[in-house]
Amino acid sequence: MEQIITIFLKILNMSITASYVIGIISILRLFLKRVPKLYSYLLWGIVLYRLVCPVSFVSKISLLPSSNTIRPDIIYNKIPEIDSGITTLNRIVNPVLARNLSATPFTVTNPIQSLAFTGSVIWIFGIILLLLYSIINYYNIHRQVKASIPLRDNIYQCDKISSPFVFGLINPRIYIPFHLKEQELSHVLAHEAMHIRHYDQVMKLLFFLAAVLHWFNPFVWLSYYLMSKDMEMVCDEAVMKHMGTEFKKEYSRSLLLLASNKPLRPNSPLAFGVNNTRERVKNILHYKKPVVWVLVIVILVCSAIGIMCLANPGKDTIKVTITSSQDKSITNIFKDLSKETMNSYDKSKESIDMSTTDSEAVNSNSNSIYSNPISLETLDGAKKEELLKRLSQVTLGDLKKAKKIMDKGWETSICLLAELPSDHIRLYGYNDRDFGGVGVILQVKDKLLTFDWLYLTPRLILPTMNYFDYDNDKVKELAISCYVASGTGFAIEQLYLLEPTDMDSFIPTPFLAADYISQLEKRITYQYDKDTKTITVYDGQNKLRETTFNGLKEDENARGLYLGNIVHFNIKDKLTMTIPPGVVITGWATPLYDDGLEDFEVDIEYKNGIFTLTNIR
Repeated sequence: MEQIITIFLKILNMSITASYVIGIISILRLFLKRVPKLYSYLLWGIVLYRLVCPVSFVSKISLLPSSNTIRPDIIYNKIPEIDSGITTLNRIVNPVLARNLSATPFTVTNPIQSLAFTGSVIWIFGIILLLLYSIINYYNIHRQVKASIPLRDNIYQCDKISSPFVFGLINPRIYIPFHLKEQELSHVLAHEAMHIRHYDQVMKLLFFLAAVLHWFNPFVWLSYYLMSKDMEMVCDEAVMKHMGTEFKKEYSRSLLLLASNKPLRPNSPLAFGVNNTRERVKNILHYKKPVVWVLVIVILVCSAIGIMCLANPGKDTIKVTITSSQDKSITNIFKDLSKETMNSYDKSKESIDMSTTDSEAVNSNSNSIYSNPISLETLDGAKKEELLKRLSQVTLGDLKKAKKIMDKGWETSICLLAELPSDHIRLYGYNDRDFGGVGVILQVKDKLLTFDWLYLTPRLILPTMNYFDYDNDKVKELAISCYVASGTGFAIEQLYLLEPTDMDSFIPTPFLAADYISQLEKRITYQYDKDTKTITVYDGQNKLRETTFNGLKEDENARGLYLGNIVHFNIKDKLTMTIPPGVVITGWATPLYDDGLEDFEVDIEYKNGIFTLTNIR
């Protein structure tokens, strides 16, 4: 399943990238109306390359906003998002994705993964249907011309067709109707011969197959249509160049006569004939040999645009690897660090009992997650270089392999949890059983810091990380949200905000559970009506939620709220948190999270190392 999804996402990225190129070439094509169509026709080769080839070179001169809009690891992310390279588009699309397709601790599968799998299945079925349709049409055309009579060479006459066309790939044939006059015949044969001379049957087949591969993208079919029009006009111009421009009127008259016969329009990529007569006639009548200096400018402009459309923006995608515990090179480096340099791991922090349902137990553990950063700069140059090299080989991509390892009990010695490539920031998790330490490594450029933070990745829900000026002091802070606990009735994230120092280092400030729970408890109150079994929740005088528990028995009543058992942080352009309120019911072992009592969304203000909840809604 994952392989199919990976291929489908790659095709989606290629299709999006090709759409940018199609748009650019379509606009450029408007400015090339008065020059030979050969130049706009050749530009469609760039579109074909983008549709079938997943790799290209990287350059700052690229005209494309992004070549990897949908990252391969989107199906594993807790909050799916795209990176189109267009900020406005990202701000429109990403909130919609986050609102509708975010993973929750209680979902069996990631919604975006299910959607991607469904899309990939539909994509495959679409390809199969289009190929079957094309094969049937090819067979029908072949049956139609089977009784044709050879005229000479590869030219055949057929009484079942009303207009001429070329059919075939390896040994293409020209099929013509019997009613053609001598002048019309010479013009038709000259045009169709040009198709064969240019190997247009090969180009059209390749472009058609590419369109089938991207059948869901209307821009690809538009490019196929425009490419076919340019192909026909290139052949017309080649005939004019060979016969002489004085034959323009006669050639145009022949096209009009053939078009009046309601020509056959073969629905096969291996057959093409008379179409787009009006535009072709206009192009022929306006055709004249261009001035040399105009051609030079056109060639330079088309070449420059072509190179900029072929180039990918930014950096190449890093190849995927994950280092397992069988690779001892990283483990050995950790062994060489003294316990005074590396934090000795506090066994009380090693895990939270997944069977517990007591929110107070969880909250007390949340207070002990904080740790001061420990620098790895004490490593000598060679060992530091070796560690940086090994870390650079660990990527987010190979999560399938990572999942298998993690499911066996975190046998991974180190793995990449999150990264901000443009800021050269990466967050690694390490679990070195030989050394006895568990925590994270924060890499900022060539600086390394370790923290003994907890992190869990149930169903590969990885930490999120963002670099943004949250307190509006003109200096960006690094926000990191780690998934630290999950079980029956709770799922908790831990938020850290790291202030940068002058030495490319960071000082972390955690938003502790005790802090935000105490703020919530001071603000949130509730009233419960035993008669109607209705609970109303307030923020001061502001009513937040109201719901009626119709399923409660007569002796079951609400006796309190649990706040902080399920916590999710959003760390995009501002800090927010989502908290579902759990209602404590008499006689129930776990809080009730009713659909009628919707999640609270809370704004978080950060100033001078202090977190303050500002707006509860």
